[in-house]
Amino acid sequence: MSKSEDAKEEVSIDATVLMFRKSPGIAIILSLMISGAGQMYVGKVVRGVKILFSIIALFISPPIVLALIAIISESNRVPEFIWLLAIGSFMIYIPAFILHIWQIIDAYRQANRYNEGLIRLKRKPENGEY
Repeated sequence: MSKSEDAKEEVSIDATVLMFRKSPGIAIILSLMISGAGQMYVGKVVRGVKILFSIIALFISPPIVLALIAIISESNRVPEFIWLLAIGSFMIYIPAFILHIWQIIDAYRQANRYNEGLIRLKRKPENGEY
C-alpha cells in the first residue's frame, strides 16, 4: 500500500471511531438516572432490561410480600408487621443499592469495551462482538 492509501484508511478508521464511539460518561449518567440505561445506550439492551427489572423487583417485592403476609394471617398485630416490613425492606434495599452501584460501574466498562472493539474491528461492533 502506498502512503496515501494508508493515510486514507487511517482517516476512515478515525471517522468511524468518532461516529460510533460511546461516551463512558454518558453511560454513567444514564445509569445513575435509570438502572440499566447505560447498558442499553452501549447496545446491551437485554442486559439493561434485566438489570432494570431486577432493581424494580428488589424495591417493590418486600412491601408486597409483607402486605400479603399480613392479609393472609388476618392478624390484628399491625405494628408488628410494620416493624417486620421496615426490617425486611431494609435487608432487601442493601442488595438493591449494591446492584445499582455495580451496574453503574458495568455501564462504564461496557462503554470502554465497545470503544476498544470499535478501534480493533475498524467498524461498528455488533452485539457481543466487543
